[in-house]
Amino acid sequence: MIDISKLTCIKNNTTILKDIHFSVHSKERIAIIGPSGAGKTTLMTILSKQEEDYTGSILVNNKDIKTYDHRELSHLVGSISQEMNLIDNLKVIHNVLAGKLKDWSFIKSVYSLFIPQEKQAALQALSSVHLEGHYDKKTSDLSGGEKQRVAIARLLMQNPLIVLADEPIASLDPSLARNSIELLLSTTQDKTLIMVLHHVDYALEYFDRIIAIKNGEVYFDKKAIQVSQEDLGALYEL
Repeated sequence: MIDISKLTCIKNNTTILKDIHFSVHSKERIAIIGPSGAGKTTLMTILSKQEEDYTGSILVNNKDIKTYDHRELSHLVGSISQEMNLIDNLKVIHNVLAGKLKDWSFIKSVYSLFIPQEKQAALQALSSVHLEGHYDKKTSDLSGGEKQRVAIARLLMQNPLIVLADEPIASLDPSLARNSIELLLSTTQDKTLIMVLHHVDYALEYFDRIIAIKNGEVYFDKKAIQVSQEDLGALYEL
């Protein structure tokens, strides 16, 4: 599904990623871990085509990611991050329906602000994250955990095959963080999920495969059950 070869990213004469190689198969659940500044977020922005200043090859479904237009890529790749990128002054249902904007014409998108289009699908997405009763609320009135669930519902409306999650739980307390991971895993069972995590314990508990990045390189790529304390100690040592 994803094949990465010789991926290198250099910015301002600083090497951020160096000679990255790995493949991702359909419906894999992968956690990416590593020290701050290791290049994890840059890797995610490249995979979501937000960053195109790199060398090497990234194939998604055997096609170079650079050849996809944004509409094509939106059907393949969806992203969720710590920032969530919700519009607080809109109602919840409109933030959820933003997951469909790349499929809609400009006229339909504007009309939907007055009369929500595909409302039933949006309500079903909200039901999946246990927020069906909040669809008419202003997004700014929600808690941090509720906003995270709205972002997941928006992702369900987009319905991509691959989900990239960049530290989506960083701002949540431990209980909400665990709930958010479990919800994201349960609602994306038919998708490929790649998540950047600082919480190594969560990575080992919830994910099948761990890719560790250190100094811009793949430090190890192992099944979660094969990762040792020695591996983790060496990964995070200064």
